[in-house]
Amino acid sequence: VLHLRAHLNLARIRRSARPLVGEHDFAAFTTHARSKDNTVRRVEELSIRRNGERVLVDIKGNGFLYNMVRAIVGTLLEVGRGTLPVEAMAGILASGDRRRAGPTAPAQGLCLMSVRYPNELSAREDSWR
Repeated sequence: VLHLRAHLNLARIRRSARPLVGEHDFAAFTTHARSKDNTVRRVEELSIRRNGERVLVDIKGNGFLYNMVRAIVGTLLEVGRGTLPVEAMAGILASGDRRRAGPTAPAQGLCLMSVRYPNELSAREDSWR
């Protein structure tokens, strides 16, 4: 869990996250230069919800760049605090410039929930057993 003292406006965070859903070049949200050869990824779902005192951010995609989720969360937190305008996310995404995005959120609270492989990989893996 990442502990924040700041009040977060979840409505602002949710609105700012909308442009991230879909297939985009996420170069603005990676911190690793070697990841930049192919920075196109698909975010299939991005949800922000409150669970008591906790705010949960769930991101489902076809792959993630190095620190991509942490950079997205750090940027969403800046929007939620009011430091960045809601409309900034689309411009940051389009820019491909990591310097325009928010800080990389600390790793506390980051949890990989599952990995799913395409059916053909799963079938091939079964034949190896």
